[in-house]
Amino acid sequence: MKTSPDSPSFPKFRMLPAMAAAAALLAAGCADTPAPEAPPARADWPDVDLPVLYWWVVLDKPAVPEYVSTASAFRAQIADLAEGGFATVGAREMEAYRTRGEPLPERPCVLWLGLPLRSLLETVEPVLSEAGFCALVTTPSEDLADTAGEEGGRNRWPGAMLSWEELRAAQARGVLRFIPACKAHNAGLGLDEAVARFREKAGFVPEAFVASTAPSNVVRRTSEAHGVPVAFSATAQPQRWGRSSNPLAVTFRPTLGGVQSFRFEATPEGTVRVRHESGQDPHEYAPPLALLLYRPGEAEPVLDVPLRKENGRGGWSPIVRGDTFETALPEGVALPLEAFVYDDARIVLYARGPVAEAAP
Repeated sequence: MKTSPDSPSFPKFRMLPAMAAAAALLAAGCADTPAPEAPPARADWPDVDLPVLYWWVVLDKPAVPEYVSTASAFRAQIADLAEGGFATVGAREMEAYRTRGEPLPERPCVLWLGLPLRSLLETVEPVLSEAGFCALVTTPSEDLADTAGEEGGRNRWPGAMLSWEELRAAQARGVLRFIPACKAHNAGLGLDEAVARFREKAGFVPEAFVASTAPSNVVRRTSEAHGVPVAFSATAQPQRWGRSSNPLAVTFRPTLGGVQSFRFEATPEGTVRVRHESGQDPHEYAPPLALLLYRPGEAEPVLDVPLRKENGRGGWSPIVRGDTFETALPEGVALPLEAFVYDDARIVLYARGPVAEAAP
């Protein structure tokens, strides 16, 4: 999709007589050729829902279950996204849509992973490749060694980070797309250096970088210095994307870490009860959740409600580990039912399972 020649961004000029004659001859020779469709006007580029979904770490056996997603949970979430018609894009595609109107998939989303662990090659890359998906990967450049077997910088995952050699090979395969980040709490103290080191070691210009909490002037200066047009921040918000979006302040929706375990029961009183048994730490950030109930084989839910509790301040909070939620079943709805727990935007699947009959 391109800007119309009638747009003010195209300079006006006068057609000289010789140019007019040449144009007439060209038109005569192409009389039988159908005229191409006029490109859509810039005003026709709508803002789109573009969720940016974040996983910190994906492992087979999570050592820190509050923050680490299991490989099986990640696989189920990716399968559910694919079944729901989502297709992934990266920062390159985001910026092409924002600036040139190049089309995005009907239901686009961005997948973002928090660390360049070597386990990504076994637990994440094959799953994404099978689904035809891609993902961005945060890369704190001071933590990577040059080649496999060497020890990188200090980090919580000694010996587990990809080397620069492995990173370049993975980048070439196109499923994992690495973007630099600065580990400093105040990213403004080392953001430019982190991007410069990434470019030097990786051998390519990244499509984005992680700005974290860096001041906006530092983010803009880093973007201009390195020719990287998109920056991700650490503010969790739903994402709308379009011509007026700020490409240096892309926000994300974090997914719950750990093994999310829920028990679903139907009571004799005609209610459904949900017990959040394990997963999210009550003291950590808990994104809002939603409960959807389906009859077997049906595409539309018979119940779709937020999983929440009163917070004692006249408002509501998401349920977390140890909480129980109960609500009435719609009239005429009975077992068998299957329950699904999603985020409040109904995008990321956290758990699913049959609704059991509660013990008397």
